[in-house]
Amino acid sequence: MNRKAAYCILFSLLNFTCFSQSNLNQFLTPSDSLNISQRNTLVISEASIVGLSLIGLNSLWYNDYPRSKFHTINDGNEWKQMDKFGHTFTA
Repeated sequence: MNRKAAYCILFSLLNFTCFSQSNLNQFLTPSDSLNISQRNTLVISEASIVGLSLIGLNSLWYNDYPRSKFHTINDGNEWKQMDKFGHTFTA
């Protein structure tokens, strides 16, 4: 891809992102008071989703491997460093 085409694509993407948020201020108007029941529902839902996700990932990914105490190993041949990539970019 030549440089001129790359600039055209970049300009198009930046142009769309600028205009796509024009009504964001109307949608995110601050409320005068805190709705306690909505807050509690949100906190309980997020905690449940995170907990169930961790349990599910544990049973799907690490159930077939033996458990041991915390240690560090060179897992380059087994996981191809992808777990470290995931930890870095999701932290």
